[in-house]
Amino acid sequence: MSENLPEKRHPPSEHDLFQQWKESIQHFFAEPPIRGFMESIDDFFHAPFLNGFPVDVQNLDEKYIITAKLPGINKDQIKIDIFQRSVAITVQHREIMTKKDQTDTTLAKKQSYQKTSRTIPLHVPVDENRAKANYTNGLLTLVLPKLKGKSIDIY
Repeated sequence: MSENLPEKRHPPSEHDLFQQWKESIQHFFAEPPIRGFMESIDDFFHAPFLNGFPVDVQNLDEKYIITAKLPGINKDQIKIDIFQRSVAITVQHREIMTKKDQTDTTLAKKQSYQKTSRTIPLHVPVDENRAKANYTNGLLTLVLPKLKGKSIDIY
């Protein structure tokens, strides 16, 4: 008769309950759609130039020298617009990631596009025709000669 009775079980310990809770939380975050959502959040915060990029402006007597730190960016991703009283530096970052299996079948494709721009006001007009730009090792340097005003005599 004692063979038919259920086995006496002890209540789970606090450690066992915590382990079960921890495994269920890990499972919850590892399964779609939560996993994809969490990856998107990670990608957002690891994206380059989330809050812009550092720019330094030197206002010298004859010219402005503007430097921008753009590590990891290719020269063809940078666009510079020079006006008499401002400069706009725009960086476009496009990334396409494709996940394939062993048979070269596409399993997933992820595409991201980010555009960041900084506009720097200039207090003295510049000669946009004589402006020069150089991009080396992640550092963009702009040299913008200032326009010289004309003095006139009063008669």
